Amino acid sequence: MRTASGDVRTGHVRANLSCRSASGDVECLGSAARTEIISASGDVHVRVARGLAVDVNGNTVSGDMGANIDLNASGDVESDEEQVYNKVSMVPGDIRIDNAS
Repeated sequence: MRTASGDVRTGHVRANLSCRSASGDVECLGSAARTEIISASGDVHVRVARGLAVDVNGNTVSGDMGANIDLNASGDVESDEEQVYNKVSMVPGDIRIDNAS
């Protein structure tokens, strides 16, 4: 998915998601697969399905990054196949990683 201007909001994502945004906020309401988001300007909020091991690779030049999930935990899963990978790259803006509702 690509957008030059405007906000992007997804529902629950079960397949891999790649999103590139030049300007606007990106919100993924429930990721259970690989998520890669690149934003030139705007905030990113990713909600990860509960019970999955999480691997987050995020960076922002001018903004805050925070998570309301344990990034050091292995999750409730018994195999690496149940791991979700989130990569977020931004210039200005905030990154937030939470559990899905």
